Amino acid sequence: MTTIRVGVVGCGAISSVYLDTMTRHFSDVLEVRLCSSAHMYSAQVRAAQYGITAVSTEALLASPDIDLVVNLTPVPAHEAIIRQALERGKHVYSEKTLTGSLKQSAQLLALAEKQGRSLCCAPDTMLSAGVQTARQALQDGMIGKVTSVEMNMNRDYGAFYPRLPFLLQPGAGCGMDIGPYFISCAAYLLGPVAEVTGFADVSRPYREGGLHIRNENRFMAALRFRSGVLGTLHMNADSGGKEEPYIAIYGTKGTLRIPEPNKFSRHVWLDQGRERREVPRTGGYTEVWRKWRGHCWRAVCPCWMPALPTIRRKSFRRFMTAARRSGISA
Repeated sequence: MTTIRVGVVGCGAISSVYLDTMTRHFSDVLEVRLCSSAHMYSAQVRAAQYGITAVSTEALLASPDIDLVVNLTPVPAHEAIIRQALERGKHVYSEKTLTGSLKQSAQLLALAEKQGRSLCCAPDTMLSAGVQTARQALQDGMIGKVTSVEMNMNRDYGAFYPRLPFLLQPGAGCGMDIGPYFISCAAYLLGPVAEVTGFADVSRPYREGGLHIRNENRFMAALRFRSGVLGTLHMNADSGGKEEPYIAIYGTKGTLRIPEPNKFSRHVWLDQGRERREVPRTGGYTEVWRKWRGHCWRAVCPCWMPALPTIRRKSFRRFMTAARRSGISA
């Protein structure tokens, strides 16, 4: 198998997860050579940790020794970095969200096709054991005809702002940051959304210490899937209670519950009558690092998870973000 030469752009908190995965588990497939950051110090720290070379982002993107650019920068920087990488003949795997604009994302996809390069984007948690087991259960008719779906996320973003300042940047509200996990999972299991109506706003935009929150932290929707399934999406990032992220899929013979769809969950629960039991796993991944063999090397031959589904999901999220005006529907 040909080794893929990798350059990582962005050396923030999430970069250690990616670098651990690539250098410790898949060095036979991936050769991480370079890293860069807007703050050269963080790139130098990662370079020392993983035995790679820290360079400027311009030098990394121009390097003839890089096949795949892994983009881990904040959303506002995505479009320019991805575009430059594609124009210079690199394949790209980007953290979510692809860009802050549906138009820009579509343009990047067209550019990737023109350049004959692959453009991939997170999330990929639908490959988890939990979601794959739920998919098989649905195909086997375990809960009969699916009638509705409920998606819930509650979190106190206030506890995260001091140590994760990117959450205050455009494109990092709860709908765009956590929403992709839930929407991707629901679309993967139930198909595309035909109609949506909802609201998004900022609860308590002004906080102590002069903190001004501009990104949405409440994101609610009612959905009708093309299959006829009805659904709700509830995302509250101004909640001080215990986090309870889940997707519940209701059918005529029972209910499937997928906890923490934003992680590589291994569990699916089946409710029938008063009984709840765990559904035996039928496939998928239970460890974060294991997903990479299915992504990085396929990113060049050709991409197993292209950006097009991301763009389709983005069109839903962008509509919802625009739904701050009451009563908008489509």
